[in-house]
Amino acid sequence: MRALSVTTREPDAYRAGAELGAGLRDFQPEQVLLFSTIQYNGSPELLHGFFDSLGDEVPLLGGTGDGFYASTGAADWGAVAIGLHSEGKLRWQVSKATGLAAEPEGCTRSALQQAAAGLLPTLFLLFCDFRSDATRIERVIEREIKVPVVGGLAGDDNRIERCFQFCGREVLTDSAVALAIDGPLKYEIRIGNSIPAIGDTGQVDVASDTEIQRINGLSASDFIEQQTGKPILHSDRGVTTFTVIDADNPSVRRLRSIVQDRCERDGALRLYGGIEAGKRIQVCLARPSELVAEVQSLADELVDSGFTPAAAVIVSCAGRKWLLGADVEQEVQLLKARIDPNLPLAGFPSFGEIGPLKLDTGYSANLFHNMTYVLLMLGK
Repeated sequence: MRALSVTTREPDAYRAGAELGAGLRDFQPEQVLLFSTIQYNGSPELLHGFFDSLGDEVPLLGGTGDGFYASTGAADWGAVAIGLHSEGKLRWQVSKATGLAAEPEGCTRSALQQAAAGLLPTLFLLFCDFRSDATRIERVIEREIKVPVVGGLAGDDNRIERCFQFCGREVLTDSAVALAIDGPLKYEIRIGNSIPAIGDTGQVDVASDTEIQRINGLSASDFIEQQTGKPILHSDRGVTTFTVIDADNPSVRRLRSIVQDRCERDGALRLYGGIEAGKRIQVCLARPSELVAEVQSLADELVDSGFTPAAAVIVSCAGRKWLLGADVEQEVQLLKARIDPNLPLAGFPSFGEIGPLKLDTGYSANLFHNMTYVLLMLGK
């Protein structure tokens, strides 16, 4: 496997795409992942410029985020593209399905099935519109897909208003886009979601879709205030998190973050992914130093494993970026410093993350996360 990552800060969508395409033209990629900031406003000119300049048709997958990650670091404006080349050893196939908000399960299933058509996938990448119930996306990837799925929810610049997904030459909304990879792919997946819990556990009494209304006889907002000692503020959005406790499988940890500080009805809270009534939860509060240490630990773990990477894809919660501020750069630089200063890399701050946990016995089922750092390393 070989890889090359290129970036642009060009404000014009067509010219930005053309810069990325020119940067990858001589590399002749077999597959491209492209992530951009929301400022291009879903203009199809970004992809038109890319393919016009690249001069070739290759499978392309990606979407928008609250910034992007590249080999050069973290950025708030522009786009990144990473080209992948397996010397013909791998087969790549991308697909899309629309109507995600109305039918999350069916749309997700369709995108993955179409991407896998005629292949025996080793790994999937999946990017989805955040304006859907991610728990219903999780049902499909957790219960039906037996190989790892890595990805996340596309987003915008913290306005929680819009996002776009990329598949081939198309710019989409309300969609799931998927890449299936078939062949002898070497990879490692690491998940950083070790934010410590505080206070007592509680049982979800009333919940509906992505809204949680009552916990331990209190409104969801009052329960958090009881456990943290302070009311929820707008600045807590995406940062204050619930960990969902699985008594039957304690090694599997899922985090769910708050979308907004307070819903209209009686202190209910809307989350990026739902939690079913009857589940036990605990409040988590992240600290910047803990997030940085988490990335360092993942990098150390990969070095100790002896894995030799050719490329990295990062999908990291936008809430981590909001909390880290300028130190969000560490989510890239710590990785490069420990593993390879010239590591080709691409990714984005997301509104929800997808990936399995690394366990002693292998990988867990595919899960949806919040406030989580998902790292996919593709091997040489």
